[in-house]
Amino acid sequence: MPALEWLLSNFITTHGAGSVGGGSLRTWLLGLELWHVINLALWQGAAHLKHAMQGAQHQAPDESSLPKCLPVTLAHLRLLRAHLNLNDTFDAAVFAAAMITFFCQCRIGEVCVDTHFNAYIHAGQDTPQKAGLTMTNVAFYSFWAPRTKTKP
Repeated sequence: MPALEWLLSNFITTHGAGSVGGGSLRTWLLGLELWHVINLALWQGAAHLKHAMQGAQHQAPDESSLPKCLPVTLAHLRLLRAHLNLNDTFDAAVFAAAMITFFCQCRIGEVCVDTHFNAYIHAGQDTPQKAGLTMTNVAFYSFWAPRTKTKP
């Protein structure tokens, strides 16, 4: 049974306003929306719910949001590498993900295909690829992405 918009708004204003931050509220609603999608139920979140969210966010206590974290540096990556065993597949995967994220600032969702492959959106095996060393002797690997979230 789909949740009505007034019920969702009531949930946000009574359980979220003044107790949690906007990020938590959005996560709650995304979870509810996912439940609707999985169960093929009509999602009724619209303008009224958006206004309830905005109002509840303004009531969030200061301690509900944390300050931004310091940036990750090469020293952090070196320390991570020193404490990983790259002969272990899990450690190797963790280090590879950290390196890709750090150096490429790549959004993982843009390169992982979780639906049917679409050549207009996803990079294929025949995608132009390049590997080498930067001027500072750092190894790199790049590929051409047909489309990203911001540019076709």
